[in-house]
Amino acid sequence: MVMLLWSLLLGVALLVAGGWFMHQYGKEGQAGEVMSLPARLLFTALAFGLIVFVFREFGPILTLFVVLVVGIILGVMWVPTLVSIALNPLSNSLTGGTEPVEKRPYYSRAVGLRKRGEFQTALEAVQDELTRFPGDADGMLLRAQILADDLKDPLGAVETLRQMADTPGRSAEEQCLALNHLADVQWKHLKDAEGSRATLEQIVTGFPESSAAQMARQRLAHLAGTIARSDSVANARLVVTEHTERIGLREDLGASKLVETDGNVAAAELVAHLAEHPQDWEARERLARLYVEPLGRIDLATDELERLLSETQVPVRHVIRWYNELADLQLKAADGVPAARLTLERIVKRFPNSPWAAQAEARLRHLVWDERAKHTTRTIKLGHYEANVGLKRGDASIPDPAKSEPASLDDSTGPPQLRGAD
Repeated sequence: MVMLLWSLLLGVALLVAGGWFMHQYGKEGQAGEVMSLPARLLFTALAFGLIVFVFREFGPILTLFVVLVVGIILGVMWVPTLVSIALNPLSNSLTGGTEPVEKRPYYSRAVGLRKRGEFQTALEAVQDELTRFPGDADGMLLRAQILADDLKDPLGAVETLRQMADTPGRSAEEQCLALNHLADVQWKHLKDAEGSRATLEQIVTGFPESSAAQMARQRLAHLAGTIARSDSVANARLVVTEHTERIGLREDLGASKLVETDGNVAAAELVAHLAEHPQDWEARERLARLYVEPLGRIDLATDELERLLSETQVPVRHVIRWYNELADLQLKAADGVPAARLTLERIVKRFPNSPWAAQAEARLRHLVWDERAKHTTRTIKLGHYEANVGLKRGDASIPDPAKSEPASLDDSTGPPQLRGAD
């Protein structure tokens, strides 16, 4: 009776252990994730000890049942691990590895629905992903775009972007991205220039040393000019002027009718604008070009480009363009090849082992042709020679073909004739 009771208890324990293990195996996907290696080794040692104990106490019949159950559990536990160790190099080369796929939101369905014009369904698809991944930046930006551009609900887009920007723990990059999109919605859809300005100023004050703050300063400078132009256009009176007809038939193709801009006036306007917005890169570039042509002040243009190159937190593409413009400007001078060489070497030193350094080195190799072009070409003077010598007659050294006698054939007069056989 006691033996039977022990047998039942042992069988129930083994079945419960096997059931739990199979449940974990099916849930996690592989045995190695269910138990760690030390736990599996300990379980294997206890299983062998149990088999020995059952064999000594209850005999071979019950031991056979225990071996069967324990063998199944150990097989499920160890066989996948041993097979993966042996075949992983081959299987990974075919399948790409066994690393689990990162769980992240997918908005491809929402983008497809948006392209088909199903904007409300696309918004619902985005909201489903945001329910699974609350606060995801890409999802919130896509939601704001659908609300503002497609559903014509800019207030809803503003609320979404403010919620994204004010979320605690969000990175500075995502906050600046949300604020930039918010400024776009305020200016483009709500026509709120002051609100857009306040949003951009929030980027400048909140993240003063970041590249986003530099771009916000650029946008603030352009926003001021845009507001001034929009106000002047709104208050301007449209006047229809009389235009010259058939302008393409004129000799100058209408060039004389073009409005000529005074370079000094344009430069003064840009200087006043830069006094108020000193970090407006585009305006400073235009001022440098004005200094070159038509004003011809290469020294002032060089100063403006050097000031641009001294700016911090500037995208690399702008820096490279300014260096190349400075080199082009220096090559305009008579002795500017050494200065241009130093400018190009600054690119190589500042961005070593980069594509821009390779381009600068290639341009350095071609500077020898620019240097040769600066030298004056030696002029070779030709002598004075008599023209039309071959058309002259009466010169004893030049034979006259009209006076030469044709060669005779067979000492007979008249045209040559074929002679028949004798």
